[in-house]
Amino acid sequence: MKFAAELLLSSFIGIGMVAVAQAQIGNPAGLAPGTHETAPGVPGSGETNQVDRLFVEELAMANRAEIDAGKIAVGKAHNDAVGQFARRMTHDHAQADNRLAELAKRRNITLFNTPDAEQQMMQERLQNLSGAEFDTSYIQAQITSHQKAATLLEWEIDSGENNQIKQFASQTLPVVFQHLQMAQNIQAQLTSSVGQRSSPF
Repeated sequence: MKFAAELLLSSFIGIGMVAVAQAQIGNPAGLAPGTHETAPGVPGSGETNQVDRLFVEELAMANRAEIDAGKIAVGKAHNDAVGQFARRMTHDHAQADNRLAELAKRRNITLFNTPDAEQQMMQERLQNLSGAEFDTSYIQAQITSHQKAATLLEWEIDSGENNQIKQFASQTLPVVFQHLQMAQNIQAQLTSSVGQRSSPF
């Protein structure tokens, strides 16, 4: 429970920092420039509110990071299960990315096609690893990233306003939980195989 609470808090802090960065003087709601408003800080009909906008932007960056990390793992995975998982991630997240891009286009949301600083650091770390150490680090990163993605999706389901975007989050959440379970199963296999190799019996 403590870990889940810390994870949720860190996700909200990250989202809040983005909101603060986008907010402007005289624009306390942090709406995008040129947003039609029915009242100060209230987006007009057809405009995307800040919660939905932040969700789409954050998830797009997370998707891009998953695709890039998956491509690295396809080429570097030492364990067959890790390689198969990486191929699944590149495929599934590419599909989700395409659907998200369509939603963003309809809602006039600009997407960032590059991972954030933390995601880039992880990719650089993976590039410098090999063998069993790579497999372990990649799978651990996948567990962490999918836990964060689940929290982000749940936040949108609870707090979002746009029905299409909320529906996308609701449809995506079970897939993210499935990916998380797969990664946890592979981590257990990797841990078990390391234990067997180190056993004197």
